[in-house]
Amino acid sequence: SCTPNSCNPTQVANSANFAATFSLLGVTGDVREVECFDGFEGGGPWHCSADGSFQGTQCLDVDECAGSNDCDSEATCTNAEGSFSCSCNAGFTGAGTTGTCVVATCDGTQAVVANSDGINPAASTATVATDQALGTVLSFVCASGFTQHGPAVDFTCGQLVPGGPAAFRSSGECGDITCDGSIVLP
Repeated sequence: SCTPNSCNPTQVANSANFAATFSLLGVTGDVREVECFDGFEGGGPWHCSADGSFQGTQCLDVDECAGSNDCDSEATCTNAEGSFSCSCNAGFTGAGTTGTCVVATCDGTQAVVANSDGINPAASTATVATDQALGTVLSFVCASGFTQHGPAVDFTCGQLVPGGPAAFRSSGECGDITCDGSIVLP
């Protein structure tokens, strides 16, 4: 009598049948069902053929960015193997998912100038403003008892990275003035 040939143990990447203990096993004519992990497509029936190998559809990455996803209309979708991520575009800030990207603004009350002791809100005064748009420039003056070091530099509302939080930035400094009026440099 004839006996069916055994198929070589087969692992299907990106499926539960990938680990050695979950290899496809069978004999000629057997059919094994392969289920792909989330974020992958393919799988389905794998057939043990007469040559001793399993034949079927590999589990391939789904490009979630090419179709429907939950990224905000003001976000960029980035595909990764088995998943994807959303990040707000430049000029916006938030989580990147639907409804979370909002226009990035700066809070002028956070605009302070460094002095020799580091950040010192008492060393400067700025135009107090909230919800200022990117690119907004606020002028500052050194408070009484402080003098400006270097060229006049205003605060500019900006983002360090596109999609990141917005904040006012300045490279200007206010230094302490001693009793004789000389400047103590930081």
